[in-house]
Amino acid sequence: MRIPKMILFDYGQTIGNETPFNNLAGDTALLAHALTNPHSLGAEEVAAKAWELMSEVYGFNRNVQRHEREYEILNCMILKYLYASLSIRLDLTDQEIDRLYWDAAAPAVPTDGINELLSWLMAHGIRIGVISNIMYAAPVVEERIHRLVPEADFEFIIATSDYLFRKPSPRIFELGLIRAREKTPEIQADEIWYCGDTYAADVVGARSVGMVPVWYQGAVQKYGIQAAKSEKPAAAPAEDVLTIHHWDELRKVLEPLF
Repeated sequence: MRIPKMILFDYGQTIGNETPFNNLAGDTALLAHALTNPHSLGAEEVAAKAWELMSEVYGFNRNVQRHEREYEILNCMILKYLYASLSIRLDLTDQEIDRLYWDAAAPAVPTDGINELLSWLMAHGIRIGVISNIMYAAPVVEERIHRLVPEADFEFIIATSDYLFRKPSPRIFELGLIRAREKTPEIQADEIWYCGDTYAADVVGARSVGMVPVWYQGAVQKYGIQAAKSEKPAAAPAEDVLTIHHWDELRKVLEPLF
């Protein structure tokens, strides 16, 4: 095992510890900004229509994990159509829709120890960045991440909402490698570690381009997110994966390498 030259992080349940998603809270927050609502629709009615729309767009049902979607569609695009189709006009910009809905539906706190780990990595010259499967607009994502980990000097933050492809697609990880090489063209994929909470998206995806995966499970356990996310799939590669439950564990792995 060599000292990584760069460590990339997932956002959700990795940097940010989000509460279970509450779409009713998101729609309630948006409806408070309605200029028109001729049918006097409430949050539950709007949320039901939203599910119909999402099912059509993504072709999924409630049992399908988000990482199984191949492509990313902006949240505000879906919500703008949804509200317009219900003749509801909002006094919000696209980014305000994203920010308000997300903050209400899935507020977040930093995962335990993440700020301390990021400070330690920067102090030891290890570059940091983010690759996140996320449907919110990139500026809104960056704003939230900087709010949660304000001292972190990320070299880049890649939000799939900007780039269509979602993890575990090698394309989005290859983009991370391309961005890393903008600063140091000689960096190799196996000199970059990738930390994420979802095995199928993060571990498998990182390995597909030669990055070293780190499977973080701290936030998954804390908030009781669906058990399927924290279980290693039967078809997973046989090789051992560095698995941690607190960021202190990663620091302890790295310290002897210096």
